[in-house]
Amino acid sequence: MITIPDVARASEAARDAATGLGNSLALLTALNQQLPGINEGGPALALLQIALDRSPGSSGRFGPGDDEAFLVGYAALLEDFTARWASDEEGRPVGGAFRIGSDEFALLLPSAGRLGARRAAAALLAGGESARVALSIGIGIAEPSAANIGGVLLAADGALRTAVARGGGRAKLLVARPPDALGAQRVVEWLAERAIDTQQLLDKATQLALTDPLTGLPNQRALELFLVTELPRARRREYVLALLLIDGDSLREYNSRHGYSAGDEWVRALGATLARETRASDLAVRWRQGDEFIVALPETTREATTEIGERIRRAIPRATASLPAPATISVGIALFPEDGETREELLLRAEAANRLAKSLGKNRIAFASDVGRCG
Repeated sequence: MITIPDVARASEAARDAATGLGNSLALLTALNQQLPGINEGGPALALLQIALDRSPGSSGRFGPGDDEAFLVGYAALLEDFTARWASDEEGRPVGGAFRIGSDEFALLLPSAGRLGARRAAAALLAGGESARVALSIGIGIAEPSAANIGGVLLAADGALRTAVARGGGRAKLLVARPPDALGAQRVVEWLAERAIDTQQLLDKATQLALTDPLTGLPNQRALELFLVTELPRARRREYVLALLLIDGDSLREYNSRHGYSAGDEWVRALGATLARETRASDLAVRWRQGDEFIVALPETTREATTEIGERIRRAIPRATASLPAPATISVGIALFPEDGETREELLLRAEAANRLAKSLGKNRIAFASDVGRCG
């Protein structure tokens, strides 16, 4: 099965050794994952850049011997803070805390908006005062009109510089805008100041951005990139390419009965099974969220696709036998060029075939060409 290489090493490269928080690379990767949702009309994202004040006479100044213990403790405080201020409707954290410099941290609050970001900054400043830690905070807001990595980095960094220049101990907010040539140079400087090798950044960020964190499989973006090259190749060489849309039959009920942690184990087991049961040339990805997966089979036939689909379907109950309840799957299959010649057409046809498989009793495969005949 095709995988995104060096994912484990990339994860280590994205972690700050002293505090265990994500580092600047992890922050950039997280922004790369979150910002597309903003561009699609999601709520405004907030990036808080926090500087600890070590200047002489600062009420929060601490000596060199206290550095490690202080930083570890402050990192834990920020993680707890982020969990409270950035979680989904089910209470699971969706934001992140990062150490991006010797005395600098960042908080990513994906759905805070301007008001939520100001409230979070005020709470951080108040907490700093009670802990005798002097802080300055820059807030960058990414709204749909200008949601890009460079813009939000420059907004947070510029806001922080303004807050520090005004005497520190305060927060300043700026709304991101697309960086011009001067802004692009400032982004490069931002990376250089944090000792990030640009090529390493691109390599590692790409690996992380194309990987689903729960299963370790490639994600939706990886499939899109794969099809950009594979569909034209299939057209030129006149071979069949199959998309198998695989959906667990009862994850919602499973989560309700056994809890979301057990549901995550269920999803991981499905992902591991796909990795084992597909060919070296195939691509298995976690699609969207929940228990949806897609397997792309280049240079295949209808018969070979049926064999692989059935092999996966039969393997799932065995792979999940040790869980509180074994899983079954429904598989919808679309073939290029028979069922469509574009990514969009093939996905729509695979979804229709998956719905057909479920309507026929679940735990089975169905081809897009069967939809009309069985409807």
